[in-house]
Amino acid sequence: MTNTSLTARHAGRRTIVARAAILLLTAALVSVAGCGAGGATEPTRDPNTNPKPKTDPDGMPPGARQLINIDRVELPAMIYDGPASDTQGRSYDEVTIVVTRGSMEFVSAERFTMVFDLLITADGTVSTKSMSIDGTYEMQGPVFKFHPTDGLDRDFGGSRGNGVVTVHVDLIGSGEANYYNFD
Repeated sequence: MTNTSLTARHAGRRTIVARAAILLLTAALVSVAGCGAGGATEPTRDPNTNPKPKTDPDGMPPGARQLINIDRVELPAMIYDGPASDTQGRSYDEVTIVVTRGSMEFVSAERFTMVFDLLITADGTVSTKSMSIDGTYEMQGPVFKFHPTDGLDRDFGGSRGNGVVTVHVDLIGSGEANYYNFD
């Protein structure tokens, strides 16, 4: 079990807390409604634009791919385990975020979309949430650069080989990116 100290790195702490807070608040709202009751971005560049022309004009063939594992761990796979706070100032000693399912679709030769189903446990209270990331991508040979326009506020990278697309991204802003493998 990894316990990430919220006082270890001030900037990292804010990012973890902010992303975990968004996930927790959204999950809380979804559960209340159900029962009736963001590779690092260059600092001088807007992460939501695609300033360079695509070097591979064909892009990836359109189609959906299913998430098969994260860091070679079969699903469900934990991507966060530690303390966090929500946007209302509530602190949680133990938060785990587990990816239970995911998919990636190359919508066109320039656009992609990804969806992840998350299981979030905050001090024993379990909720679910879907997280979507949409945007543009460019590729050169087997290497991708993804530029999200919705769902994540930073660019990330990836590659393809042997029929598998691997994406290297930090979904929750914890400071540690994971390898997501889609087939």
